[in-house]
Formats: sequence, C-alpha cells, structure tokens
Amino acid sequence: MMTTFPLLTCCEMLSIDPKTLRNWLRQANMSLQIHPADRRVKCLSMEQVQHLAALHSRALKSNRTDTSSVSEPLPFPEEVARLKQMAHLEAQVAALQQQLVQLRHLPPPVTFPAPVQQEDGQAACQKVSVDGTPDAGCHRSWTPLPAESRRRRVLPLIEYGAADTYVIVCPQQGELPLAPDSPEWFAWLASLSSFRFIGKSGRLSACRGYDQGPKRTWYAYRTIHQQDYKQYLGTTDHLTISCLEQMAAKLQSYAE
Repeated sequence: MMTTFPLLTCCEMLSIDPKTLRNWLRQANMSLQIHPADRRVKCLSMEQVQHLAALHSRALKSNRTDTSSVSEPLPFPEEVARLKQMAHLEAQVAALQQQLVQLRHLPPPVTFPAPVQQEDGQAACQKVSVDGTPDAGCHRSWTPLPAESRRRRVLPLIEYGAADTYVIVCPQQGELPLAPDSPEWFAWLASLSSFRFIGKSGRLSACRGYDQGPKRTWYAYRTIHQQDYKQYLGTTDHLTISCLEQMAAKLQSYAE
C-alpha cells in the first residue's frame, strides 16, 4: 500500500507553510492524493514529498507517525483563534441566561402606601397586607397628645413678674391689663382652651377637659424627665392665682 501524508504533515516535513506548498505543487504540476480512509483529507505520497524536497533543496524531517493513524488535518491558527472566541461567547451567553432565570424567580418588591390625609388635617393609618395592598378593615386616626398639641401654636401666658405682679400676654392682643382673680380674669380664662403659667415656684400648661359635661374642667400638664404628668385643676371659677401656684409647685416637686 502506498504511503501518503496529509498536507499539514507534508508542510512540517518540508518546513514550509501551506501556501508555499500549494505554490510548489502548482509549479511542479503535481496532483493531490485522496486519503484511503477519509476522502476529505488531501494527501501526498512519500515519492511526491521527496521530489519536492529535491527540487527545492530541502532536507526532510523524520516522519512523525504512520499515515494509517492520520485522521483529519490540523486546523490553521486563524481557525483555532476563531473557535476559542466562539467558545468564550457561548460561555457568556450561558451565564446571562442563568442570571435571567434567577431574576425571574425573585419575589416582587413590596411597596407601602403613604399615609392618607383626612379632612381635619390628621394623618390616617392604613394596615398593609402581605401582598402590599391596604387593608380596608383598618383605618384609624392619629390623635396628638396634649403636650404635642401645645407645641403647634403659641399659647396665652400668665407669668410672675417684678414687684409681686403677674403679666398676662395674649398672642393676638399682646399684654392684657387684667387683675388676677377678678371677674375679667375669669371671663378671659373662660374664652380659652389652653394657656401657660409660670409662677414663683414652678410652671405648668393648662388644657380644658371634657369629662365633666358642660362645665369643661381644666387639667395641668408638665413633662419632666421625658415623663408626662397630669393633675386635675377644677372648673374655670377655681383657677385662681393661689390654685395655679400650688399646682405649679406640686409639679415642680417631681423634678427634684
């Protein structure tokens, strides 16, 4: 059986590149052989290789292997680089597909609705269900504490001043010429819903209560060491200077 070698093997034996080999074959008017095991593989016989080596003064390298073990020709370097690039791109596409699958299985984000504003200006609380939708069964209004209500506006003030006198200041009218415990004093207190008192031995904030029906009694408030204190003052006709001073001193004692 005639020994044949694929073209790449012939290039290695002659130490030339495939383009030079084809030029030599064309110059020598030499035809290619077909590999007996694979018709896709083009080969040269040993006599043809030796003839080319003699024509171009080339020393043949030793045969690497017998032609019976030849399968397919080795790819060119450009093809090898292209195959590596395609494999890299396929790996990137597979990674992106895996990330897309993971994103599809993530739970949807839960959004919480903003507080609803009621007509009276108070914020309403809505209970949120597991799926993020408001629960119609819960809708309660937030009511501020007395201490929080007092911070929102300037209150009328009764303050102990010089010469054993009391200064009465109205936010709208300024200082009022009222004598403590006078009819005008009680009439002015009856028109208020809250006021501040700063006495000789302490201070307090007074607010009306509604637990005694139409009499609308008063309560004294003060926050000491982050704790709220509440004391009963009585109805408007009991809000004398003596009553306010005694209650202010009592609340002051909690701070000592």
